[in-house]
Amino acid sequence: MLAFERTGFVAAGIEEVGRAPGVSGPSMYRHFKSKSELLDTLVARRESWQLV
Repeated sequence: MLAFERTGFVAAGIEEVGRAPGVSGPSMYRHFKSKSELLDTLVARRESWQLV
C-alpha cells in the first residue's frame, strides 16, 4: 500500500507496487486481474484486520 499512499493510486506503477513486497510488477497480475482489484483486496483485508 505504500506506493499508493506515496504517489496516489493513478500515479503508482505496478513495478513500484510490487517493489515493497519484493515481487516483480508483472507477477502481481498472476494474483490480481488489475491494479484496482489489488487495491480492493488491500482495503478489504485492512478492514477485516481492524475488526479483530
